[in-house]
Amino acid sequence: MRYKLVLTSIAILTAFLLPTQVAKLTADGIPRDNVAPAKPVATLQAVATTIPTITPVPTAKPASTPKIAPQTAPSGTCADWVRAAGIGDVASALDLIRRESGCRVNAYNPSGAYGIPQALPGSKMASAGADWRTNPITQLRWMNSYVLGRYGSWANALGHSYSKGWY
Repeated sequence: MRYKLVLTSIAILTAFLLPTQVAKLTADGIPRDNVAPAKPVATLQAVATTIPTITPVPTAKPASTPKIAPQTAPSGTCADWVRAAGIGDVASALDLIRRESGCRVNAYNPSGAYGIPQALPGSKMASAGADWRTNPITQLRWMNSYVLGRYGSWANALGHSYSKGWY
């Protein structure tokens, strides 16, 4: 609506005011006061019908982020999930998990890390089960395999996290 109002105002100024000012100039471009003003070249209605209508273009969506499934976790606490996933060192696991994701199944980091283990990319957890997006036990099983394979123990992974800020 504002665009149309601005364009209408410009059209009116161009059609009605500009010709009267131009008419006061002689061929050499020097203003003369004794020159009769020119008649407007267009009527307001003619000007209004020639104004193009500007339709706002919808803004582009930001870079797509993965669709995060709603959290549909099994009942219980994070410690219950850790035990159900078969993790032996519950204390170290819970400490590391809280540092990484707060034990949120759908935790997402702009880097692409996802889930309780903050796996990057999150789709790596598909190796532990098709329900990796929503099942904390599936995520923790994957995390357990990763931690033991890379660090040898949960305590070592936790120590690395404290010293480096990541695991």
